[in-house]
Amino acid sequence: MNRIFRFEMAVKTGLIVTLALAVIFAAGCPKKQNDQKKTEPPVAAEQPKEPNMPEPADLKPYESLNGAEAKINFITKYADEHPGSEAIMVYKVLDDNDVKVRMAAMGILAMKNLDDPNVVYVAAKALKDSELKVRKSAIQACTAITDPAVENVLLTAIADSSEEVRTRAIQIANHKQPAVRLSVLKAGITSQYGDVKESTVSSLIGVPSPAAMDILIIGLKDTNPDFHNEVKSEINFLISQEFDTYDQAKKWWDANRSKFDDNLAEKN
Repeated sequence: MNRIFRFEMAVKTGLIVTLALAVIFAAGCPKKQNDQKKTEPPVAAEQPKEPNMPEPADLKPYESLNGAEAKINFITKYADEHPGSEAIMVYKVLDDNDVKVRMAAMGILAMKNLDDPNVVYVAAKALKDSELKVRKSAIQACTAITDPAVENVLLTAIADSSEEVRTRAIQIANHKQPAVRLSVLKAGITSQYGDVKESTVSSLIGVPSPAAMDILIIGLKDTNPDFHNEVKSEINFLISQEFDTYDQAKKWWDANRSKFDDNLAEKN
């Protein structure tokens, strides 16, 4: 009997110890997160934010003004008295509900002809304005900009609903650094607007180069027969070759581009 009793006690003791260890182990381990992971929504891509532009100095009185005339007088004087802060001021004023004030603000900035990177942000905002004069001034304000970020503004402008804005954007792009200019023209050759495509071809043949030819032959993909033939004719004029399709032109050009110099003159 004693042996049986001792055996039962040993079994009970072993079970108690085992249960105790199991409780301690469970308490020390983190709970599984499988259920949580299944219910958590995917993280959304971060949306682009507005530029972190500083508050313009001494612009506080503007908020208390009433009437377009008073506001226009204020911002005109402000632009003269705060050189270097004009773009920041106009960026804020573009939120004004009065279209006359917005037109005046962008007009002031366009006339300043600044090479200020902040003008890029202002122009991008102004190109969303419903008023044509605001958008025209926006693209004009980019004339002197050397910051490569102006490329995005010009790409937006050549897709504007106004031909005036589109035409001016191509004109301004022609005076930017080659990378910006060619990027805009590459978009222009496939534009939905005929005026943009025509301006693009004129720009490409006006400053011929191998890179310009890369873009020009894309025009052979166009389904408009008149434009297609125009591109075909200009290619023939530049390199004395005639192609009916883009694939035909691309194949020949890839094999022979090394025969031409930087101005598309055939090497000896």
